[in-house]
Amino acid sequence: MHGGGFCVGRHEVDGTENVYAATNTNIVVVSVDYRMAPENPFPKPVEDSYDGLLWCKENAKTLGINPEKIIVAGSSAGANLSAVLAIMARENGVTGIIAQVLHFPFLCHPKFYPYDKYELGSHIQNTENVVLSSVRFDVFLSSYIPSPEPDYRHSPLLASSLEGLPPTLIQSAGFDIFRDDGFAYADALMAAGVEVEMHCYKGVPHCFPAAISTHPHTPVFYERYNAFLEKHATSGSQ
Repeated sequence: MHGGGFCVGRHEVDGTENVYAATNTNIVVVSVDYRMAPENPFPKPVEDSYDGLLWCKENAKTLGINPEKIIVAGSSAGANLSAVLAIMARENGVTGIIAQVLHFPFLCHPKFYPYDKYELGSHIQNTENVVLSSVRFDVFLSSYIPSPEPDYRHSPLLASSLEGLPPTLIQSAGFDIFRDDGFAYADALMAAGVEVEMHCYKGVPHCFPAAISTHPHTPVFYERYNAFLEKHATSGSQ
């Protein structure tokens, strides 16, 4: 699922990640063109993404995939949708998600931050983030969830249980308003017994590989991404 604050973008937003994944001959990449806010607010993007997951499983033969070997992935809003899908699939008994990739994830509505459990100050510390400021995010969020209520389908950090979720890669940025979302979710997943690989890159903003392709951290980011995919992907013959 692509990023764009649930309001803008298409698969090109995460085009580089898609291409890197597709260089692995054991992987078929499917990008869900979900409907977006404000015309289609929560939970429609979630429902479209979930339907996309079911479509992939139902059309596995046409896609040339193993329906029990699916990795959900995304950046920013797409990472949120990926995390939500993993929980929804578990709740609904949908099998096949073997891993999840969450890049620069938004994982909890600030109105419902569990400050009693986690340090969640990055949305204040990094409020003037050059890629995604707090003000810009507030516009996206109010369009996506105009009347927020606690719900794991927009705030997976609020899920009553994270047990049984697949191995997870989280990559975050030090100057991102969502930096602490990533750390909190990693802690929550590990506490639930989930295998987590967590990386945070110092001194860079939200979605920095797309914004600063020449930064020294960028190739490291993609190397870790591809290594995680390589670890969990299986061949088409299987």
